[in-house]
Amino acid sequence: MFANRKNNNAGQNNEKKDETAKSYFSLSSNEKADVWKEFNTKSPDLPPRLLERNKKEGPVSVISMSHAFFEDYDLYKHLNAPCRNMVQFGSSTGKFLRMFRKRGWNVAGYDFSSLAIEKMQQKGVTARQVDLDKMDETGALTYGEQLAHDVACPTNIVMVRILEYMSLSAQHSVLFFLMRYAASQSTFVIIGQPPVEAVEKAKKSKSASAEMAAMLHPNFWASHFGGRTDMQIIHAESAYVNDTILIVKKR
Repeated sequence: MFANRKNNNAGQNNEKKDETAKSYFSLSSNEKADVWKEFNTKSPDLPPRLLERNKKEGPVSVISMSHAFFEDYDLYKHLNAPCRNMVQFGSSTGKFLRMFRKRGWNVAGYDFSSLAIEKMQQKGVTARQVDLDKMDETGALTYGEQLAHDVACPTNIVMVRILEYMSLSAQHSVLFFLMRYAASQSTFVIIGQPPVEAVEKAKKSKSASAEMAAMLHPNFWASHFGGRTDMQIIHAESAYVNDTILIVKKR
C-alpha cells in the first residue's frame, strides 16, 4: 500500500534530519524542549503523489512516519499482537499509538515534548515525559524504573527515527536495558538511519572510508542483538533511501 511513496522527497528529508541530529547533541534541556515543541506542532509533510491521491480518493490513513513505514513495508505482521501491549519511544503526539488504543491495546508513549505529552493525555494515551538521553552519574537511565515497569509483560517496543537523535552512550544504554528487562516474547521494532555520531566517527577513522561509514547502518543496531542467544532477529531490510528496518524478538 502506497508503495510508490518510498523514494518521494526521501533524500531531502534525510539531509534535513542529519543536520538536525548533528546539532541536537549540543543543546541544553530547554533548547531540546523547544526543538521538539516545534516538531510536534507541525503536521507531517505529505509527498506530492500522496496529496494528489488524497484529492481523488479522500484522506488516507497514513498520518505519521510510523504509519508510513508500517504501511509501506507491511510491518504489522511482525508485531506480537496477542500481547496487546505497545511502548513507543519518540511518540510525538501519539497518533500511531491511538490507532492501537482504539483496538483495546495498552499503550504508552515516551517523549520529551510537553506539547506531545499534553496531546497524548488529551486522547487518553499513557504519556511518559522523559529525556531519553538522560543518565545518572553511574550511567544508568534516569527513567529506568518506569521503563522496566512498562515492559515487564510482553510488549511491542517501537522506535521510529528516534535512536539517531540520541547520543551513542544513551542508545547503548537503552538497548541493553531493554534486552535485560523486557519480558520474554517482546518485540523490538527499530527504524531509522545510522546514528550521526557513529557515522562521523567512522569517517574520521583512519581505517574507515566514507563508503564504509555509509555501510554502517544495515548492521549497526543488529550488532547489538546478534551475539545474544535470548534475542532473535526476525526481519531486516533497507527502507526508503537511507533508512533501515530491524525487528527482533526476545525469546
